[in-house]
Amino acid sequence: MTSIPLYRLISKESITVLLVSFLLYLWSMPRSVVLEDDALFVLASYYNGVAHPPGYPVYTLLGHLFTYLPFGTIAFRVHLLSALFATVSIGVIGAIIFQLTRSRFLSATAALMISISPMFWSQAIIAEVYTLNVALFFMLFFMAMNHIDHPKKLFLFAFLYGVALANHWPLIVLSTPALLILIWHERKQFVSLMPLFGIIMGLSPYIWMVVNSNNDPYISFYGALESFSEIWFFITREGYAGQDHSQTASLLDKLYFVYFFISQLIQQYGYVGFMLGALGFIIQWSLFKTNIAFAITTLFLCNSLLLILLLSFDYQLWDKNVFRVYPLLSYCAYAFWVIAGLTGVVKFLNSYIKKRYIQIFTLCILFVSVFPQSVLANYRANDTWAMDYAYAVLNNIEQGAVLFTHGDMDLGPLVYVHSVLGHRQDVTIYHNKGLILSNRYILPLTMPAREQNRRTKHFLDNTDRPIYYVYTLPHNYGVIDNGLVSKVDKSNAGHSKRVSMEEESVNYLEQILSNVEPEDAWEKMHKQIVLNKYCRFFINLYKTNDKGSYINNETSKVCYLFSGKLELIDSILNDDKPDLTLLKLLLDEAFDKIDQALLKEDKARLFYYSGLYYELKRDHEMAKNYFNMSVNVWNVSDNPAKKILTGN
Repeated sequence: MTSIPLYRLISKESITVLLVSFLLYLWSMPRSVVLEDDALFVLASYYNGVAHPPGYPVYTLLGHLFTYLPFGTIAFRVHLLSALFATVSIGVIGAIIFQLTRSRFLSATAALMISISPMFWSQAIIAEVYTLNVALFFMLFFMAMNHIDHPKKLFLFAFLYGVALANHWPLIVLSTPALLILIWHERKQFVSLMPLFGIIMGLSPYIWMVVNSNNDPYISFYGALESFSEIWFFITREGYAGQDHSQTASLLDKLYFVYFFISQLIQQYGYVGFMLGALGFIIQWSLFKTNIAFAITTLFLCNSLLLILLLSFDYQLWDKNVFRVYPLLSYCAYAFWVIAGLTGVVKFLNSYIKKRYIQIFTLCILFVSVFPQSVLANYRANDTWAMDYAYAVLNNIEQGAVLFTHGDMDLGPLVYVHSVLGHRQDVTIYHNKGLILSNRYILPLTMPAREQNRRTKHFLDNTDRPIYYVYTLPHNYGVIDNGLVSKVDKSNAGHSKRVSMEEESVNYLEQILSNVEPEDAWEKMHKQIVLNKYCRFFINLYKTNDKGSYINNETSKVCYLFSGKLELIDSILNDDKPDLTLLKLLLDEAFDKIDQALLKEDKARLFYYSGLYYELKRDHEMAKNYFNMSVNVWNVSDNPAKKILTGN
């Protein structure tokens, strides 16, 4: 194939799509931090720090440069980086389509389809590494499908490949077979020092990351990376091995994820796009050169089916939300098939209907079937969910307090509001496992768990400041719970628990109950987590203060989600004389909401509670069936149903 400069393949129509898409991203982009990994990437960029493994140094370095822009919030500036590379991505893909089809209309159509597809759009407006990954990969794809016939091109290809590895090496390694298919006929010239030198140069941001980690930046996931084993542990993501390969995942989970991937694929371009893509897969072999068709197919399969085979995720709501963006390159590859299918339809109908009419009609159907739901999910200019939560937590603690955070959902927004926006500077924020923040007294990479707990105990024993935590903190004192945060109660040893109604906490609860249901999947999960804390709070409030039945309007208003139903069921089962009629009603309501379960463990709890209900009814056969169902869902030693069945 004749080598053609990239810029010569971008038509006026495509440039129009690029400009409109970029403006669309600017219009819909959050002005503040949101959930997922957004806040952590904003913080790592702002403080020139080290993000979570494998570090993503290319993105954070570029993000740091964007924080110097003279307009918008810090979060908005870093979000612009994702929007820029999203625009570059669709520009490069449009150019590739034009080279393959010589159709300006098809080139612009491909760019438009991808730009407004729900998943691509969602990643174009937040601080995430995926649009940069797409841009770098398709730059490599474009170079590979043309002749790499000069040492400078060879070096540039190798350099970009190294940069892509330094941005998101797992997905680039997974996609490399597609590139190998395209460069196979030129493989001999890659056996030299030139490409090796280029890759090493491209990987150099990792050198910066390691050096920078030892300069004690405010944001650094594990802290200083001082030895080769620590560097290797970090870059290879060994710390996430338990998450990527769950002990309870089975072949059935993988099959469910295949189904989930197909359902997500349909959402990207609508049912019409899905059917065109299925047709395009068949006819691509006659429209494109064989090696290009093989490369597109390989890219699609490696970032979907192969990825599902390599990962061992539990098929549960949390993992589905983590996984859904991973196949972004597959969604882009599918766009090539949609264009191929559209080309086939036009050729078939061209003798009956003018080509232009067919194209415009199909484009309108694709646009109408995708854009409305996509804009509803991705208009986030006024999204302040994470910020509202952070302000509520910080305003719920005393002056001069110490606040322990736990995960991405709480730490990122809290640190952004506290450290970047300067709210509640009297408070000191720590991570309970010594992660991310530089003020760690725990060394998470080198310190055994027993020593970590000892240091936490020493810290708590020797500070006279009020101590709060959001989710969990190991300690031997009492607890005062206000629904949103918990306070360590040093006046009570042991595990005594009190509840305290705070005005700020109640105001925040009323706020999230009165707001419309969030569209974002992570915000929906976070709402369930927060409401579950409030649910436990009100149950304990009514139980400990003898304020009457804890099954009332207040708890019904707060405990209406699946996790809340579980809390109510658990409370009834712990009563001296459980109300079996009410218990059965709540069990039925929980089963109706079981799709809201974040984890397999939550589903297993429901089956376990059902088994306990039938034990109370003295129906031991039904109880045993439900205990078995609980174990089938979550087969671990911590499952109490398993302990009952085994007699341990």
